[in-house]
Amino acid sequence: MLKSILISLLRGLKHNNIVTLHDIIHTDKTLTLVFEYLEQDLRQYMDHCANLLSQNNVKIFPFQMVRGPSYIHRKQILH
Repeated sequence: MLKSILISLLRGLKHNNIVTLHDIIHTDKTLTLVFEYLEQDLRQYMDHCANLLSQNNVKIFPFQMVRGPSYIHRKQILH
């Protein structure tokens, strides 16, 4: 029951700052959630590009990091 509620919530999340759930594979023994592929996470990106980022881009990151949780909170979902 809880799994189906969580999956239903995940399916409804459509936002640029939230990784997209593409598919669900359910077998007798496993439940696999297939999410959008990201080549690297924010930490890897920062480690690789830190010296190349403009000051403006550095200021944008915190704003983007808050937009995803803000979106789910507006949908009355706690993260």
